[in-house]
Amino acid sequence: HETLIALSANKYLVESYRTISTKVRALRSRLPQNHARIEGAIAQHRRIIDLVAVGKAELAAAEITSHVRNVRTLLLSVTTGGMALKAAG
Repeated sequence: HETLIALSANKYLVESYRTISTKVRALRSRLPQNHARIEGAIAQHRRIIDLVAVGKAELAAAEITSHVRNVRTLLLSVTTGGMALKAAG
């Protein structure tokens, strides 16, 4: 995540992510650690990188949006604080 954000060369995005990165890591630690989920996440990250590499920024952004929604849905299903996440999203 940090590398892709740094490559954006967008100072606002870099600073914003730096502000929330500890919270992102904490939430990521709550995700299930099963092989299928991890393989799926890696595949999605690779698609994002591949799209960025060939200059397809809009498709990469759509894939990032999908990724964030997938993770949000998964976090809502595994956390007891799901109601707080729903209210924030």
